[in-house]
Amino acid sequence: MAGGRSLKSGAHGRRKEDVMIGLIADIGGTNARFALADEHGTVRHSIRLATSAFPSLAEAATEALARLDACEPIAAAVIAIAAPVVGRTARMTNGSWVVDGHALAARFGWQSWRVINDFAAIAHAVPQLAADGLLAPLDAPGDCWRDERTRLVLGPGTGLGVAMVREAGTAVLVQATEAGHVSFAPESEEEWALARDLTARYGRVSVERILSGPGLFTLYRWLGGSRANSPEAVAEAAREGAQPARRAAAWFLDILARFAGDMALAHGAWGGVLLTGGVWQGLLPLLDPARFRHLFSAKGRYRPLLARTSLARIDHPDPGLVGSARLLAELLQERG
Repeated sequence: MAGGRSLKSGAHGRRKEDVMIGLIADIGGTNARFALADEHGTVRHSIRLATSAFPSLAEAATEALARLDACEPIAAAVIAIAAPVVGRTARMTNGSWVVDGHALAARFGWQSWRVINDFAAIAHAVPQLAADGLLAPLDAPGDCWRDERTRLVLGPGTGLGVAMVREAGTAVLVQATEAGHVSFAPESEEEWALARDLTARYGRVSVERILSGPGLFTLYRWLGGSRANSPEAVAEAAREGAQPARRAAAWFLDILARFAGDMALAHGAWGGVLLTGGVWQGLLPLLDPARFRHLFSAKGRYRPLLARTSLARIDHPDPGLVGSARLLAELLQERG
């Protein structure tokens, strides 16, 4: 059979129909998620590794394939990575890995493969997530733009990802961006003071310097916090009501709402903004939907337009794997 690994037996030795299998990966600055998926886009087995534990993607993939019990060669793969992808290569923004698709294919024997941006992978998952009821509205904006098909996927994790997706009939058109690296736009004296301090430290302040795990920690420390020693600890302290973690989290969500509104305007995403990411998930219990909507829509003459633009959260722990599995299915089906 042409294609990936063939599964010939199931539980208790029952024989299954041969199915083509490939490797998918969602590589972030903190976690590297790997899974086997089939020609139908079904994610079969997945594992999570610490990105920092491996010197390269090739080493991490070797470990993942061993743990996933991929005994036979994998002939197809889709690698989603938190980096701009130029041609078939990518250099991680918040990590040391340099990914060369051609070199990986030669090392592992992949005959069909793709390297894509991690948020592009999430954008490719949107139709399936919508069909499965995994896009949960943050609020009820009233008469939203129901016929608009351009949406934005946005979220803070180790970095800040943004991608656009448009459904045109059965086609799904995705555009990866590096919009998380646009300049931070202060809107108060306190934010201008923060921007001056960060400019002195970094030379320039992108919005990712604030809307990310490290950015949440920066806000906490700037507000005088000292007990929490990681973004996760800040989020936990905020959920417990401890100051200044709670204030840092509220400030973070305010800036995120404003940025989401800016990105909706920039990309014409009247079909909605979909929020995801590890930091977002950690702060979700603290979200005030009405305040988030107000700040998202507070764009002067464009308030009425954004007031009708839907806001939703992605209720899936690994949406990047879902999108990567969809693309892998296309590769496997092309191989036949």
